Amino acid sequence: MGSTTHYRKRSKHRNSTILDMKTQTKNQTWTDVKKQIKEFSRDGLIDLVKDLYELSSTNKTFLNTRFLSTNIQQSLEPFKQHIQKPFVWKEIPQSLD
Repeated sequence: MGSTTHYRKRSKHRNSTILDMKTQTKNQTWTDVKKQIKEFSRDGLIDLVKDLYELSSTNKTFLNTRFLSTNIQQSLEPFKQHIQKPFVWKEIPQSLD
């Protein structure tokens, strides 16, 4: 049972397959996506967010932090540390003789 059927617009029913949707997305922007999302029913939007939540651990962490965290700064700390690691400079020798 695919949940993509729940994403249908309230006013129209499209006969696109998922493969067709993938080929249509090459030149589309956030504005195009936002127009489509505005047509979703409330249940369709909740189903979409649920599918994104289940799709990857990164999405799950983002949504948990965005909606459930009481201290966002504390929740973001592990990500800050991960990002800063590659940029930590090694000690530079005093002289290069």
